[in-house]
Amino acid sequence: MAEEGTAKRSVSGGRVQAGPAAPRSDSSVTAASESASAGPSSDVQTLVRRMAGKPASEVLARISNGDLLKLYPLCAQRIRDTYFVLDPDRVFERALAMVAVGIEVEAESCLRPEWLVGAIDRAIERTLDHDREEERAGLPPENPEEHFRLFVEAFFIEPPLARLSAVRLNGLEERVRKGFQLLIVEGRPLEECLELGLGPPERLQLDILLALEAIGLIDENGFGGAEGKGKKGKEAQP
Repeated sequence: MAEEGTAKRSVSGGRVQAGPAAPRSDSSVTAASESASAGPSSDVQTLVRRMAGKPASEVLARISNGDLLKLYPLCAQRIRDTYFVLDPDRVFERALAMVAVGIEVEAESCLRPEWLVGAIDRAIERTLDHDREEERAGLPPENPEEHFRLFVEAFFIEPPLARLSAVRLNGLEERVRKGFQLLIVEGRPLEECLELGLGPPERLQLDILLALEAIGLIDENGFGGAEGKGKKGKEAQP
């Protein structure tokens, strides 16, 4: 789940109230990511084949100039497909290096059409691991207003706590993340979410409340978080 949109939902007495979803901040990125859903194009595969086995430094210099492998839209699409809340820029930065090294040392494997998608998924996991490790170490988040924009701008989480919100939300099981992404972030109709297998309604409501609690917007009793909207006690752990 890329941080391309903002949520327009409110919580009142433990009940989720729907509102219209805000427009996405970059429709061109969204369109490009949707075109990437089918996997790498034949042009991308041809380019990978030509670079297979070459030094990673040479590959990196080439693919980072203009995103020749179209990794950025693929990153955005895979984030959405897996229902994580991550900044595509951060995943893209990791993916560039990982793909460059992979093209050098996995000269045969990288020729498979599914290889690039697997590399992007590994970059996503590395980014998630990085956030968890830094949160456990108590390190301050780097540029949270940009890296965790959805939490800061849409949910009014204080910037120093935004990474913790992301770690806890991304640590939930996929069904919960999917319901939160579709119903809250994208603002899809309840009926559509239920048709996608996220029901029954009672379970979906519990999943949404679990996600909101993970973010820190409500406590375990379904009430607003302590000390005001979006604030969490320091004792919270990912």
